[in-house]
Amino acid sequence: MAIVLAAVSVAGVRRQDVAVIGKLAIVVAGATVIFAIANPERALIPCRPDKCSPLNSLLTSFFPQENVLAIFMILSIIPVLFGLSGPLRIFGTLLLVSLVTLSGSRTSIAAALGIVALSLLLTKLRKSSLDAKFRKVSAISVLVLFSTSALLFFLPLDPLAFTGRGFIYGLLRAFWLEQPIIGPGRDVLNYAYSIRISANYAISHEHGGMPYMLVNGGILGVAFFTAWLTRVVYNNSKKTSTWISGLALAFSVAVAIVSLTEPVWTYDLKSPALWSLALVSSSLCRPEEKNFFDEDSNITEKHAS
Repeated sequence: MAIVLAAVSVAGVRRQDVAVIGKLAIVVAGATVIFAIANPERALIPCRPDKCSPLNSLLTSFFPQENVLAIFMILSIIPVLFGLSGPLRIFGTLLLVSLVTLSGSRTSIAAALGIVALSLLLTKLRKSSLDAKFRKVSAISVLVLFSTSALLFFLPLDPLAFTGRGFIYGLLRAFWLEQPIIGPGRDVLNYAYSIRISANYAISHEHGGMPYMLVNGGILGVAFFTAWLTRVVYNNSKKTSTWISGLALAFSVAVAIVSLTEPVWTYDLKSPALWSLALVSSSLCRPEEKNFFDEDSNITEKHAS
């Protein structure tokens, strides 16, 4: 990842590159539908008490779980809206939102619609008087969402709250208090799973962005991550005339929304690779840089964040 970001800082990011990712996302979405039609026994699972789709089942297709499908489609909406245009852009967006809806999660549906609205505003308001204000609101939203994820971890929730996350947070918090500076690491999940401490043995991950950070990196990891994230969103919110900064903000908001309930930053916080990734990506966020990609030109945007 660090090598990829370093290469991007030299070669730049073009609209065509994002368009390729958007087209690939549509291809994957189409394959998801084809698989569901060809193999409904594998692609559809029964509804849960807390979620159901218009199909009266949950769509997983070839993804391991319906939440994984929904997260993939939500993040795919961004390159489709930023990289494509015309009928393909409309078709891709409708297809991705439809697949999120069929995953059955009301939270995912709200997140998908929010990301569509955000991406459209960031592309349409570019260089307008409202653009700067809206970008600041987006940046603040990212920090608020991650702060909410941390708050949920520390609140004394009912064990059944948020489909059992209250129980999981309580368990992880007890282990975290023993090693708050660097965190106990993911071994606590293996331990909890091995002794079947959960009624459904469902403790497979930390179920939240900041819970993941706290368990795997402790206070030290959270402090570094917060400083890095603040710099990323702040610098991109200042680049009001750039196309790629809008893309970065949209991705940041999408990840922050998903991080309320899922650990999408699944990277070992004790790994040197993570710190390389954070340092390299932070170095690409330079607000004084002026020669950014223009949406209507073929100029390469340097230092994408």
